[in-house]
Amino acid sequence: MLPDIQLIFPFKLIPNAPDDMFAALGKNDQKIHIVPSKGWVVVRQGNEGGYVNANGNSVPIVFDNELWNYLNKLDCSAVAAEELSAPEPILDVFPNPTQGLWHIRSAAIPSQIELFDGRGTRNG
Repeated sequence: MLPDIQLIFPFKLIPNAPDDMFAALGKNDQKIHIVPSKGWVVVRQGNEGGYVNANGNSVPIVFDNELWNYLNKLDCSAVAAEELSAPEPILDVFPNPTQGLWHIRSAAIPSQIELFDGRGTRNG
């Protein structure tokens, strides 16, 4: 249905678009397409797409159909197969802040330890 024309179309206006797409058309061919099945929000801003009919009138649906022809070819699948976890710390120095006594915990014995305060002054 179109806002100015209370007419229900018995066919898809944009054949290449997903069946569950919601669309809004604004001035100068600006668009918002929301597709729940893909988790996408497609926003087009700028000037008209430049598609005109024989009478010279703008035909934004032609641009939308070509846009969705392109978007349907994109592979937007997940890139990570498993959830990554943060690595265990190599060295743990505590308590922080301290009144002068430091505790150091490490899986390996460090060959050298340098401690600096918040101003960058070396301690120890």
